[in-house]
Amino acid sequence: MDYSISLNGIMNAEKSIDQSARRLATIQAPDLNRPPTDSLSLTDIAKEFVSIDQAKIAYKANLKVMATGQELENDILNILG
Repeated sequence: MDYSISLNGIMNAEKSIDQSARRLATIQAPDLNRPPTDSLSLTDIAKEFVSIDQAKIAYKANLKVMATGQELENDILNILG
C-alpha cells in the first residue's frame, strides 16, 4: 500500500506546527505599563493556536489512515495465508 499521501500530510502538519511556533515566538509581549492600543497580538496568538490545533488533527488523521491501511494489509495476508 502506498502511504506517500499520508506521509506528506504528516510532514505538512509538522511544518505547520513549526511555522506557528516560530510566529508565536516572535510576537512581542505587551507593555504592561501602558494601556493596550490594539488586540493584534491577542488575535495573532489565538490564530496560531487554532492553526496548531488544526495541524494536530491533520497529523492524527494521517496516522489513523496509515494504521488502518496496515490493519487492512494484515487482514488480507491472514485471509490469503
